[in-house]
Amino acid sequence: MTACLRMIVLEIFEEHERPNLHFCPVDLLALHELSSVRRQYLGDNRVAFVSLGTLPYFTKREQLNALCNICAAMRPGDVFLTPDPLSVEAMNGLLEREPSMRGMVEAVSRLSRRDIRANLWSSETHVEELFRRAGFVSTRISQLDLVSLSEVSGAVELRSLVSVGNVWCLWPA
Repeated sequence: MTACLRMIVLEIFEEHERPNLHFCPVDLLALHELSSVRRQYLGDNRVAFVSLGTLPYFTKREQLNALCNICAAMRPGDVFLTPDPLSVEAMNGLLEREPSMRGMVEAVSRLSRRDIRANLWSSETHVEELFRRAGFVSTRISQLDLVSLSEVSGAVELRSLVSVGNVWCLWPA
C-alpha cells in the first residue's frame, strides 16, 4: 500500500477508533502485512477480521490469495466476516435492492479499470468452494438475525439492514 494511501486510510480509521475496535489498513495480498498487524497490535486476543467491499475488486486469483493470507494469519478463536457480494446472484440482489449501487459499481469499475462483474463467481456454491480452497469453514448469516428489531429506529434504517443481506462468517478449518 502506498504511503499516501496508507495515511488517508489511517486518518479515516482514527476517526472511528474505539477502545475495543481497532482498524488496521493492510494489503490483503501481502501475508507479511497481515501477520505483522496481528502480532503487533492484537497479540493473543481473539480477532474479527472484517472486509467491507474489498473482495469484489480483486480478480478471482487475487480473491483466493487474499483469503489464503487471511486464513494463514488467523489463530484459533478468530473469525473473518464479510458481507461482500461475490456471486452473480448476490450482486444482482444487491443492485435490485439498492439501484443507486449500479452507478457506483460502474464508476468504480471504470476508474479502477477492473470489471467487478467479471470477478464474480457464478453461484454461491462456487463462493463456498473458494472459501474451502482458502482453508475456511463458512456459513452465511442474515443481517436481520444479528439485530434486535426493537432497536431499529425507523424504516430507513430497516431498509439499509435488509439491503446488506447476508454476512459470510468464516473460520479456519
